[in-house]
Amino acid sequence: MKVSKHIQPLPNFREASKETYLAGFAFSVVLTMSSFALVWAYRAAEDIVFSRGLLIGLLAVAATAQILVQVLFFLHVSSQRTVRMSLYAGIFTVFVVLCLVVGSIWIMQNLDYNMMPRDMTEMVKHDEGIAQ
Repeated sequence: MKVSKHIQPLPNFREASKETYLAGFAFSVVLTMSSFALVWAYRAAEDIVFSRGLLIGLLAVAATAQILVQVLFFLHVSSQRTVRMSLYAGIFTVFVVLCLVVGSIWIMQNLDYNMMPRDMTEMVKHDEGIAQ
């Protein structure tokens, strides 16, 4: 396939070079600004343009694309065995961190629900012996 002299192909993201980092940076900036623009448009239009569910879906797509840009252009993930093992280690790390965060929030919510009295006024009246 012949490429026009004015249109340059994307740099090879599997090699660390200045062009790769600049292309990754440009994609990251575009994805970040598009996410901000989506939220800004949603807040300005007040559900006229699109619903909240669509906004969340579009932001999830942009976040997934952002992750792919980071992995491809900055971590240079390829099909080589050593890079794959690093990717597996990174995925496992993310899994462990998510388990810790979600588990901690779950435990704190459960403790808050089970330890706090339903009506603080009634508890104080009972503890202090205040009659009605």
